[in-house]
Amino acid sequence: MSRTSGPQRRSSRILASSATRRSSRGSTPTSPTRGGAATRPAHCAARSAPAPHVRSPSGRRRPARVLLRVPRPPWRPRPARTQSIPTRRCAPSKRASIPMSSAIEKGGHRSLLRRMVTKLPVRQTRILSSRYSACMLGDLGTLALLVLQAPLIGWMCTLVWSSVEHDTPSLHFIMGLSAVWFGCISACREIVKERAIVERERFFGLSLGGYVASKFVVLGAIALVQVLLLQTVIESQLGVTGPFWVQTFALWGAALCGVGLGLWVSALSMRQERAVGAVPLLILPQVLFSSFVIPKSAFSTTVEVVEKFMPTHWSYEVFEQLASIETSGFAILGALGVLVTMTFALGLVSYLSLIPRREVT
Repeated sequence: MSRTSGPQRRSSRILASSATRRSSRGSTPTSPTRGGAATRPAHCAARSAPAPHVRSPSGRRRPARVLLRVPRPPWRPRPARTQSIPTRRCAPSKRASIPMSSAIEKGGHRSLLRRMVTKLPVRQTRILSSRYSACMLGDLGTLALLVLQAPLIGWMCTLVWSSVEHDTPSLHFIMGLSAVWFGCISACREIVKERAIVERERFFGLSLGGYVASKFVVLGAIALVQVLLLQTVIESQLGVTGPFWVQTFALWGAALCGVGLGLWVSALSMRQERAVGAVPLLILPQVLFSSFVIPKSAFSTTVEVVEKFMPTHWSYEVFEQLASIETSGFAILGALGVLVTMTFALGLVSYLSLIPRREVT
């Protein structure tokens, strides 16, 4: 019996084990059962079961991932958009489309145009007015200074005219001039101090018309409070001829014209200091182009024409009609109508001054 070395014995063992593995690949080991029949284990049967296959779009067969695939919901068409106002500065892909059929059914093309022009500015005016009111209430010091100057001016008027038995035309003129002052000094900085914010928000669809209207709403409410305080102080000490509510409308109309003048100057100015410095240029013409500087008989044609554009003149005209013996209702309504027209005209001019020149066509 020949002896073999250690390396030879190890190599023979490796060859024997590889031959055993090759022979076991073709057959599956079986396990005897109680009846003597050989059966395959359950886990071996599960492994040898063919996996389901699916065909890919390219035609190749690949196993289906049954447990990892989540069923998708059935496809449904996207509902039509119902917003009706496209914004100017938004991208074309994000603009809201208007279903023409529904717009025509509700009132035709005129109704569609009316909704496009008026619906969004009204909504933005309400939102901007609430935001502006919150900003004003947050600065109570400035708000108190604006409101309390009205009773202070009224108290000074009572000191000057306390020796006069009846109200005089000069008192009527000072009351109208004070109302214009209230509006100008309140509005002269309100646009120029927010110019950077306005330019940034215009890229997100801010309506300049709604922005200017919100200024008129809030500042007009403050002007109404100032006018009422001025009238209350003067009426308590001096008797002014005429109904209280007519005087209120006349002074409030002059104050709204002052708000329009202040917003116009603020829209044209690039710095707050320039806007505040321009306020005297708005107040002094109210005095110069009036009958309290020179008599009306000495007015030239130019002075007479310029006087018609002064809000103080029309407020003074209302007080003079109320104080006259023969009061003309048509003259009072005409003067109030002129004040309303001037307010809308100044608001339009302020809006046009905010539009960049490259967008004006």
